[in-house]
Amino acid sequence: MKNANPTSRVDNLSSEPVSPPDFQNLGGNADSDPNPLKRWASSMFMRRMSNINLRDKQRRNAEKARKKKGRPHEIHYFHEMDDGYSLLAVQVLEQFHSKYDIKLVCHIARRESSDNVPEPNLLSKLSLSDGKLIAPHFNLLFPDTETTPEPELVKQSQKIAIDMAKTHRFSDLAGLTTAVISNNHEQIKILDQQSPDTNPEEIERQLSKSNRLRQELGHYSGAMFYYGGEWYWGIDRLYHLETRLIELGATSDGSDKLLCPRPDIVMGPARASGDLKLRFFPSLRSPYTSIIYDKTVELARETGVQLEITPVLPMVMRGVPATTNKGRYIMSDTAREAKSLNINWGRKVYDPIGDPVRNCYALYPWAKRLGKGEKLLREFLQSAFFEAINTNSESGLKKVVERAGLDWTQAKSRLYLDEWQPTIEKNRLEMYALGCWGVPSYELSDSQGNSLIATWGQDRLWIISRIIQDYLETASST
Repeated sequence: MKNANPTSRVDNLSSEPVSPPDFQNLGGNADSDPNPLKRWASSMFMRRMSNINLRDKQRRNAEKARKKKGRPHEIHYFHEMDDGYSLLAVQVLEQFHSKYDIKLVCHIARRESSDNVPEPNLLSKLSLSDGKLIAPHFNLLFPDTETTPEPELVKQSQKIAIDMAKTHRFSDLAGLTTAVISNNHEQIKILDQQSPDTNPEEIERQLSKSNRLRQELGHYSGAMFYYGGEWYWGIDRLYHLETRLIELGATSDGSDKLLCPRPDIVMGPARASGDLKLRFFPSLRSPYTSIIYDKTVELARETGVQLEITPVLPMVMRGVPATTNKGRYIMSDTAREAKSLNINWGRKVYDPIGDPVRNCYALYPWAKRLGKGEKLLREFLQSAFFEAINTNSESGLKKVVERAGLDWTQAKSRLYLDEWQPTIEKNRLEMYALGCWGVPSYELSDSQGNSLIATWGQDRLWIISRIIQDYLETASST
């Protein structure tokens, strides 16, 4: 294919007016317009939760306490029968249990319905499409289905699953979960007949006990591993837990080979010539966006893919609830992910929620017209998440603007314009139409506008990079 420089389209102005809704400020942990004291307190919380040095100290203390009590390396795993990510995780449980010198306790839990899971129906659908997408890359199986599991099948399976979990029959649990995800009535009926009779009240008690324990330990999702004060999500974060266990010498086979290593982001060698477009949905208050922004731009540049940046409002600024547990996990998880990407991130955060985000977006249409839109967003994220600059102050915002190569005097006159609002709302609606609601989200499409992949998460850029290479290699051979 003919080589070409990537085109970065960051002038995604709305061609059709979209009236922005009046999102409610939920207050509390989801306060989208905090006063200065609350913004400072939020920033201190974010810094503490993203402090890798503090995390390492907590790990050392946890290991010291474990040894003192003579306890094994006890790991709790929480499995949800209707969760695609749980189906992926359960397929590696047997190997995981065998490879590491651990005590593995498997809990069957129900999907939580709370502010921690604001879009449960979308999450159910995403776990199916996403699970099907990544399973082959981890040599795992996933049924070809788009239909979410029927509630009655889920309920029927929970009784069987509790017995399997108790007896460490992880391969059987994987088969049962596959049957649930596939809505395979016949298979579940057979497994039910083979399962011991259990009082319905006892099943309910066990499920409630699992959910309560998960909540007490500080989480809310399925496919979660808990060890020594930290949470690890499914096969995507298992490599963090594996690395920790290897460092502690808790392997049964003496090998440091990981079961689920993090896939690399592939930057080549094939290059596009303008026939692929990557839409990137970032948010200016997203820790995950802050660590993957530069990598996304680099991927487009190195592979010749046309990049279209379509920013959206942060979740809490569009009425999505937030909780302390969720915030704690996101910050600590981002710090781990950043370290694995060799990015020096954490401890230097100043919460940009509210007016700082609005001000940057108010400048964005002007910056785009000058070819500085991509740079403006980057400098904002760099200031807020890498340098602890208060972007709510005039001096802080001025620094962002000037680093982006823009004139501060001209910028000030544009802070009160609202031309950005219809565009940002249009972007949100288009992101939801792709089945995504969080950030960063992505859509890769061909020259005809056909969507090749739409997915959510900084931890999905690796698969986008591989689909780019697969597409270009196929195109070059035809």
